[in-house]
Amino acid sequence: MSFENLHEDIIIEILLRLRAKSLVRFRCASKGWLSLITDPRFAHRHLKRVSEHPQRVLSPSFTGIRSLGVDELCGDSFPLKELVLPFKDCDVSILGTCNGLVWVSRYEDRDFYIWNPSTADCRKLPDPWIEPSWKGHRYLHGFGYDLSSDDYKVLLATSRDGFQPLVSAAQVQVFSLKTNSWEQIQYTALDDPSEPVFWPWQSLGTFSNGALHWKVEWREPNFRHGIIAFDLAEEKFRDVPIPMDEARIYIHYLSNLGGRLCFTCDRNCHVEV
Repeated sequence: MSFENLHEDIIIEILLRLRAKSLVRFRCASKGWLSLITDPRFAHRHLKRVSEHPQRVLSPSFTGIRSLGVDELCGDSFPLKELVLPFKDCDVSILGTCNGLVWVSRYEDRDFYIWNPSTADCRKLPDPWIEPSWKGHRYLHGFGYDLSSDDYKVLLATSRDGFQPLVSAAQVQVFSLKTNSWEQIQYTALDDPSEPVFWPWQSLGTFSNGALHWKVEWREPNFRHGIIAFDLAEEKFRDVPIPMDEARIYIHYLSNLGGRLCFTCDRNCHVEV
């Protein structure tokens, strides 16, 4: 039986089981397949299926970027896969990942790129108005997916003095992959905009539940750790309640664990999800 005699639903189920690299080749098979593979509904179904597979860890190296499956960490050996970069030089920095896309920066020209290692597609981002490498500046950055608009977004926010009130010191820009443009947005105050917020140097946001999250420190009236988030749909900052006594913990790291925001802290040395 030829593919021409198969029902469209069966063809879709077959294509959904293929890797992204194979789908790129099969887009050229026929106009019908091209229409199926480029349909946004198919893309969402394929992404959902792929996201159920074991995750991979990306690690920069002197020769480029290496990839390792999380499920392979329990074996006797660690089979590292060398990824083919879309640049001639290998001196790149990984700034963020989301749904198989990688936000990278080249040290040589400090340009930003969104790169899909599976398909080898790569897009250079327009230059932002904010220059995140300025000396004396603290900045937040992050990369995530806005489900409400089906769009991938990059955030850059900077402050000349990390101890100034965030409402008066922050410059915030958001890049939309759909429109291929940066937009400068007005900072929206947290619950108490009078509280100065300390921004860690070059802090990468952790993406979870449609928002980017960062660890911050309040120093007035009392020193305490906390978490702020930037909602990618509403494009607003907000304070994130912590499910324990904030005055008694020190937050070390934030991460995404199974789609949920996770942080490690002490004094009791445990993990909260």
